[in-house]
Amino acid sequence: MASVKRGTRRGVPGAMVKLPPEKELAQEYRNAFPPGSVVLADLERRFGRRRSFTPGQPDTSAFREGQRDVYLMILSFLDPQPQEDVSA
Repeated sequence: MASVKRGTRRGVPGAMVKLPPEKELAQEYRNAFPPGSVVLADLERRFGRRRSFTPGQPDTSAFREGQRDVYLMILSFLDPQPQEDVSA
């Protein structure tokens, strides 16, 4: 049986970490994904460009949209400037 470390929930690292305020958290994301990040490019290729909708497969669509949503959330931390609505 694996031992559970103090300060973790069920042995999950970081589960009990106190998160900083949004502004500081955004800086942490920018540190983790610098411009030209190979990891971010891979996430975009896997989850960002494709359509999440799969006709006739609502479970697959929901799963893929969840993946895409995580990628978009990361992007929102990297570029915290509000986007203008150009459709008006």
